[in-house]
Amino acid sequence: MAEQGRKLEVELVEGGLDLELDQPETPGAPREAWSARRLVRAWPLALLVLVVAATYGVVALRERAAHERLLEVLADQPGFVADLSTPLRPLWTNGSGLVDLTTAVGDLGVGLTWTAEASAVVAIDLRTGVEQWRRPSAEDLSTACVGTAEVEGRTVLVCQASSYGAGSDAGTPVVLEHLDPVTGEVIARGEPHAVHAAGVLDAGLVELVVEEGVTRLQHRLVDGTVVWDTELIASEPAKGAPTWLYVEDRFTGVLAGTRVFVVDGAGHVVLEHEFDVDRVPDLGVALDEIWLGTVEIVPQGGFVVREDATNRVWVYGRDGTLRASSTGGGGAAASPDDGSLGDVVVLGGAGVKVLDLGTGEVVFEDPRWHVYRGLVLDGVLVGADGVGARAIDPRSGEELWRVDRVSDLHGTDGRAVLVTLRGEDGSYLAALDAATGQERWRVLLPENAWAYVAHAGVNVIDPGASQDGYAITRYGP
Repeated sequence: MAEQGRKLEVELVEGGLDLELDQPETPGAPREAWSARRLVRAWPLALLVLVVAATYGVVALRERAAHERLLEVLADQPGFVADLSTPLRPLWTNGSGLVDLTTAVGDLGVGLTWTAEASAVVAIDLRTGVEQWRRPSAEDLSTACVGTAEVEGRTVLVCQASSYGAGSDAGTPVVLEHLDPVTGEVIARGEPHAVHAAGVLDAGLVELVVEEGVTRLQHRLVDGTVVWDTELIASEPAKGAPTWLYVEDRFTGVLAGTRVFVVDGAGHVVLEHEFDVDRVPDLGVALDEIWLGTVEIVPQGGFVVREDATNRVWVYGRDGTLRASSTGGGGAAASPDDGSLGDVVVLGGAGVKVLDLGTGEVVFEDPRWHVYRGLVLDGVLVGADGVGARAIDPRSGEELWRVDRVSDLHGTDGRAVLVTLRGEDGSYLAALDAATGQERWRVLLPENAWAYVAHAGVNVIDPGASQDGYAITRYGP
């Protein structure tokens, strides 16, 4: 039994418990030898620490590499936000009446501003909000720059100037313009001509026109050159027939009366769908004057035709073959989509459906979940219906999380989901963990303001915040 008052030094080492009594050093015994013995006993523990640290380092590197690959997939999709890891804060405010930033060239954002006098194309520095240049629209024209292109070795803004108040049976006047993104100066300007609808494709316009009684789609350059000319209908649209056109991923979707088309970038018709007019209820007007539906080009690689008048949805593959049809539902409702669910399309609206584009099978369906905004991450569908947000595993149908009082879903950085959250004292921008739904942070929005994602950042529009009516505030980390 140890004497009272004696000290015990306890040392834990690999190989068991080592007890050494604290005693005076033996005369002539080197202290270094005693320290060396302790070092020899401790080296296995040090090695274990190094192995654990290296393992964690490898795992961290793999996770970082996987996240970087995910960002490459999401970066060019609508709804991608660069960073939601920390609370967003106002970076700058521009009160010039700018509402929407339609395109970006590097750090330059270009959009359309509306004032009491007239509309104008405005370019601002996305880092500071400082206006770089302003180009008022020509009289009776509204100009929108919606793309960029390389022309003779330089980058140009491709803009479409239209006069929607001067339409006739021949169509609406339209002008193609190329602007210098640095100065806003006109590099090239086409001649005004009448079209029924138009949109930007590469450096030119794709236009729906009627020539000699035939409805055609043409790709026209700024000097008037027609790159390709495709006949759609061997007749002209009926007077008052609805027409509509938009371009996405070099495909052009067209509505012309009772038909919709999809035409690829080379002018080939890949899809023609005629609406089922026999099922349209009698509305007391001619069928060719009714807006029967539309077509959507979805990033997953297909096309969705929505027959509004019959409440039916048709899903086509990228080759134009019919993959599935369904009663009820709406258009595509998932962006961004990281591709983790495979070749599927998510249909939202009055009920949600996840359709496999390869087989046409319904992967998941919930007619009670009215998803208008959604996204796909890591095999999970996150959607908002104006009441709340939910995360669903479509393959099992399991609900992973639910958050109430979510009025809108904006996007993601791959790890968190950005939403508008209703609170007792107003609306908030909030980040929810994509895996758990747990709130990470929230920031209060100005009263009556709304937010949208553009060019990997978040813009908040505050009506009545400036003398021109609107102010845009850029939010970032």
